[in-house]
Amino acid sequence: MNGCSASGGRWTRQSKIRNFATSSGRRSNGWVITCRTGNSVLERLEKLRPLLLLFSGLMGLSGVALAAAATHGGDTQFLGNASTMCLAHAPVLLALYIGNRTFRTATLAGLVLGLGTIVFAGDLVSRHFLGERLFPFAAPTGGMLMMLGWLTVAAGAFFSQRA
Repeated sequence: MNGCSASGGRWTRQSKIRNFATSSGRRSNGWVITCRTGNSVLERLEKLRPLLLLFSGLMGLSGVALAAAATHGGDTQFLGNASTMCLAHAPVLLALYIGNRTFRTATLAGLVLGLGTIVFAGDLVSRHFLGERLFPFAAPTGGMLMMLGWLTVAAGAFFSQRA
């Protein structure tokens, strides 16, 4: 049994190449043959995993800066809440990045949580400095995305763990 069949995949012809460049499959009569497995959406999201570290670092930085601005600026209504959301979710994104090897929905949950936090905190910062919302219903949209991200974390309990 070959490696492709053992993983539950099947060999497919992708495209014909004219030169002898290195390819990611075996060659047969000029065709590139690759193993197609049942890659799920969760497995394809792994390419975006480094964004979790980027979001985590930038949210931690933003959270501290917003806390300082709220403290020294005297107005804590919007900046304080934005700071709290950034500082609460930055370590969560870092933990989801680290726990990705055993936690199947970690990357998806982190991306949704990160996007929700950015939209929510961005709307609060925009309201403070510009006097206008980021876009209509931005804060509720960001809040719903954060809740969906936490629901995705909980859904990880129902997916089999990675080996």
